[in-house]
Amino acid sequence: MSGRLSGADFAARRHLVGLTLEEVADALGVNPRTVRAWEAGRDLIPERIGGELDALIDEHTVLVEQMLDSEEV
Repeated sequence: MSGRLSGADFAARRHLVGLTLEEVADALGVNPRTVRAWEAGRDLIPERIGGELDALIDEHTVLVEQMLDSEEV
């Protein structure tokens, strides 16, 4: 990901994978109020957060796929 992530994009990605605001805040090491401010567009999202969010989404996706695979057996 390049450039700064918008609050709307951040929220859409979080919702897409089903992570709560609190889960994302905890994983990124920030306060949930910070995530709310980012998503509302009140505060700029630091550039490093875009990459960290992508990594978190990738990790979450892998875990969900593993859980689904284990249920198929």
